[in-house]
Amino acid sequence: TDQYLYDIAPDGQGGAFIVWYDFPSYDIYAQHVLTNGTIAPGWPADGLPVNTAPGQQLWPRMIADGAGGVFVAWMDGSGFSVGDIRAQHLNWDGTRVSGWPEEGLAVCTAEGVQWSPVLDSDGAGGCFIAWSDTRSGVGADVYVQRVNGSGEIAVGWPVGGRQVSSGGGTFAGVYGVVPDGAGGAYVGWKVNYGEGVYEDDVFATRILGDGSIAPGWPAGGNPVCVLPDIQQLTSVVADGAGGVFLAWYDNRTRPAVAYVQRLRPD
Repeated sequence: TDQYLYDIAPDGQGGAFIVWYDFPSYDIYAQHVLTNGTIAPGWPADGLPVNTAPGQQLWPRMIADGAGGVFVAWMDGSGFSVGDIRAQHLNWDGTRVSGWPEEGLAVCTAEGVQWSPVLDSDGAGGCFIAWSDTRSGVGADVYVQRVNGSGEIAVGWPVGGRQVSSGGGTFAGVYGVVPDGAGGAYVGWKVNYGEGVYEDDVFATRILGDGSIAPGWPAGGNPVCVLPDIQQLTSVVADGAGGVFLAWYDNRTRPAVAYVQRLRPD
């Protein structure tokens, strides 16, 4: 079989967690490597099976939980015909954190396809997970969910996640979610306007810890760059002062060049 590396996260002690999927089984595995290059105690030599259910498990991503363990999120389904978002929480030694289902927590099982999850810490032992979603049946939107470290959806957050993009038949592809330092998170995405429209734009929003959009931020996202031609978002990074940087490559001139923008909490 082949192994397709997808993500890596520090373990907080000089080592790292690694996640990938096997091909052609599309099963997800993880590994924990210590700072000296050896496999951490309790982890199988060929990787720990995170999810080996029938069908396809794709786009596994991970983030350290701040307590020596790691969160993993992935798309669970059958490619682009059926797809849900699931997540798992693993301890330092490879065991599941108490309260988390063996097959992973069902973060979103709405109609349509949910794919390409991204995640980051919520600063309180849990995590934010964002993804692209076709449940509306017209285009794709971006949704966000907050999960507690114990494996429960955070209080006040809707089942299936909170929609943050504007909808309206556009195709929104999520690229990053990062904590805002105040219990909430920033989400960045790219919007494509459909077949025959040669334009992609960059949007972002700030969502509070209770799942509401932060005051001052437009309901469908802040238009970071909506100039003609293609702006391809690549990175969403916290600025360390409560704000966020977004970087993209931009075809407003040819050849394309790189741009960056910084947004304040307001």
